[in-house]
Order: sequence, then structure tokens, then C-alpha cells
Amino acid sequence: MNIEEAKSHGAYWSPDSASDLLKGFERLSGRIKAKKEFFEVSEQSTLNFRCTPTTHTDLPHGQIFADEGTGRLVRVTMVKKGLTTPAAIERVKALLGGNRRRIRITYAGLKDRWGVTAQWIVIEGADYDEVVRNCMPSMEELDQYGVFIKDAVRTDEHLGRGKLVGNHFRIKVLMDPKPAGSAGQLTSRTKAELDEYMRRTINHLMTRDGIVMIPNFLGGQRLGKRRNLFGVAWDFIHEGPEAGIKRFITETSPFENASATELRTRLGALWAEAEQAAAHNGSSIAHQRKQLLAMKELLEEGGGDRQAYQRLNMTWEKKIICQLVACPDYIRCMSVLEDDFSLWTGAYQGFWFNQILDKVLRGEIELDNQDDPEAEIPLVFDDRRAMYFYHRYMPEAVPARIDPSVRRLFLSPQYKNDRGPRRPLWVAVDELEYDCEDGAVNLRFRLRKGAYATNFLGIIFRLTGWDEKTGGEGGEQIA
Repeated sequence: MNIEEAKSHGAYWSPDSASDLLKGFERLSGRIKAKKEFFEVSEQSTLNFRCTPTTHTDLPHGQIFADEGTGRLVRVTMVKKGLTTPAAIERVKALLGGNRRRIRITYAGLKDRWGVTAQWIVIEGADYDEVVRNCMPSMEELDQYGVFIKDAVRTDEHLGRGKLVGNHFRIKVLMDPKPAGSAGQLTSRTKAELDEYMRRTINHLMTRDGIVMIPNFLGGQRLGKRRNLFGVAWDFIHEGPEAGIKRFITETSPFENASATELRTRLGALWAEAEQAAAHNGSSIAHQRKQLLAMKELLEEGGGDRQAYQRLNMTWEKKIICQLVACPDYIRCMSVLEDDFSLWTGAYQGFWFNQILDKVLRGEIELDNQDDPEAEIPLVFDDRRAMYFYHRYMPEAVPARIDPSVRRLFLSPQYKNDRGPRRPLWVAVDELEYDCEDGAVNLRFRLRKGAYATNFLGIIFRLTGWDEKTGGEGGEQIA
């Protein structure tokens, strides 16, 4: 395995063994996300509550607002279109007005960047009535502004990452045409052809219990839109926060546009100045306030709601720089932005999980109970049992050295008997329904939290215009 290539831009992320499940079958080619409306995600927030990307209320009995209780926080459903979750949250803060710094918003998972999605968010620092005044669900608002909120409810509980049940998907796959026989001619796949193809394919993936099971690979969306989060995480874990932050903020990528590349180049020049100053006075980059303030100004160029970080989807970069300006301490920065930094260690863990699962599917590793739908394997973690597992099956995953602060905050058990994070090898595709029309397949299904719709689609179709290894055109995690 070429680790240097993997560190560079995520090679070997989503192995080909998943599509090998239909080896010997003709896999038809199709396109997803041809329109944003063709990829719809509804968060199943609890067993009894599902957020829908519609203008209608999802609250029981059709009530519009739930002005009850004494909670100091407000929970709403956020519906977004064509935005990352952090970018949509910034727009919600702008809707609420006032001082954005006083508003804190938590959420349970990232939702697809390119589609239409709905999820819970919890708002702290805004009055309930203020939130209600901005609950104006409108498809026109969604098309123009990219986001709206609805269903305001008082609560005392923040949302933590992973605090959801799963996601429902409604996806339209446009099927590529087939040759009609004579040179240069193409013809649409007919409804009858697609009905037969789907019946055969789904039956092949179905267990004896009538459940469709697929390998639970982590999607390439975890690499981020630059597809470099594995490399960022490698530096973060092995060399420490400063190395990881430098790479995250300054590394350019062919998967970003020219404006983003130019801005990162300018940020890199300021970082180099900060390195020289730090070497001269024997301190860290975190103490180079002059250069950090200059980086902040670069990210805020444009003013208003058209600041550079907003236009170029650099919300996390802005948060890190602002936190270091406010408090020049890496441990404090990581603690305040724990959810953001945990995505880096998650990318590292996910990479190695995928390599293990790939070897299982290829028969290179045989685990106990690996055919059990409930079978799990550990993620790379500072835990005796997890380390024993990876030393045995993939020793290159075990860092020779882990930065002590990263180990303590992100890779150590929180409790004495904590066995560390584990992930199932297989995932069920629940409530699967589909219908076909000439030239398209419409699918509806539900996945548990942490599973990826694009994995399932990439097994049953040969996706064109979509990179199966890296999660596509810079999309984000579908949690």
C-alpha cells in the first residue's frame, strides 16, 4: 500500500471489493445528483421523529410551534439545499441577526452537500421568539438562500455528533443510454429493462431473511472536499496540532477552484512568516498574533455575507484561526472545537477500517463471526483490545508515536471500561422500495447512522460522473 499517496489525496479510500459483490452481473451505468432535488435526505432524529425537507410541520398533531417547557435552548429542523452543513448553519446565524458570536448551534451529523436535506439543529444564545419569527419555511427561500428553518421547540439538550437514529433517502438515478445497434446511436433504458435489472440485483444482495445487506464502508466524503483529511489526520496524530492545522488551512488541492487555491496560497505565505517568527522567539505559531490576525482578515475579505470564507466554504478554517486569535493555546482550541477536530481523527480511523473490511471481503483476513450481520470491528484507538487487533491484522495503522494532547482528547477511552469505538462490518438497507420509468430508477430506503447511501448506489450501479472512491465532487459525509 502506498501510504504517501494515501496521505496526499485519499487513494485506497473506498476499495473496489464492494462493487465485486455483483461480479459476473452486468452493472448498468447511471448518474446521481443530476439535480439537487434528485438526492433528498430526511434525518430520523429519534425513533419517533423524522425531519422532512418540506414546508410542512413534522411536529405531532400538526402543531406549528411547541411553545412549552422552560428550556433555554431552541431546537429546529433545518432544511438546506446545495450547502454543506456548516455553511447552512452560518446562514441560519445570519437569519437570526445580532451578534453571531453569541449564537452556538449544535447538530448530530453532516448531511450531503449537493442534495436537499433536513436535520435537527439546537440553537443557544437566541431567544425562542426570535427563532420563531425566522421559522418561515418556503421553497422560494430555499432556492434563493439555500436554507430555511421550521418547527421550533424549547429544549435543554444540545445535540452531539452521532445523536440520531439514521437517515431516509429519496434518490433518482438517471440511467445512461445504451447503444442501439448501429454506429453512434443510443437509446434509453426502458422501464421493463430497469424493472428486471433491479429485481435481479436486489435479490442477489438479499439474505435468506429477506434483508438487503451491504458492506459498511465509510464513504470517501470523509476525506473532505479537498480529499486530503487522511493526510491532515496523519500529521495531526503523528506530529501534533500545529502540523495538522497547518496542512488543513494551507494545503491546496486540484479539487478546489482557483479562488480557493489562491486564498490558501496567501494563507500559506502568512503561515511561513509565522514559522520564521516562532523560530526566532522560540514559541509556537499559536503565539504569532500578527500573522494570525492577517489570516483572519484574508478569510473575511468581501464583508457582509460575502466574506471569502463563506464564498469558498472555509467555515472550519475561519473557526480555527479565530479561536487561536482569541486564545493562543492548541489544547484550548481543540477542546472548544472538539467536534471539528474529531472529524480528522475520524478520517484516520475510517481509512484503516476500510482497508480491514476490504481484506475481509477479498478473503485475505478471516475474522470470527465476520458473516454475522451484527459483527463489529474496532476503529484505531488508544485501547488495548483495539491495538492488539490492528497490530495483528494491519500494523501499519498503529502510530509509532501519538501526540500526547491528541491522544488524550481524541484517542483515549473516556471511561475506565470504555472499549473504544467499533463499527459493524455490514449494514442493512431498510424499507427499500423502488419504481422504474423509462431512463430512470427512483429509490427510497433508510440506513442506520454512519452508513452511506452512495455506497449502496455504487454497488448496484456503475456511477458515471461520480467518483466512487472519493465520494464524488467534493461532497461531505452523509451521516
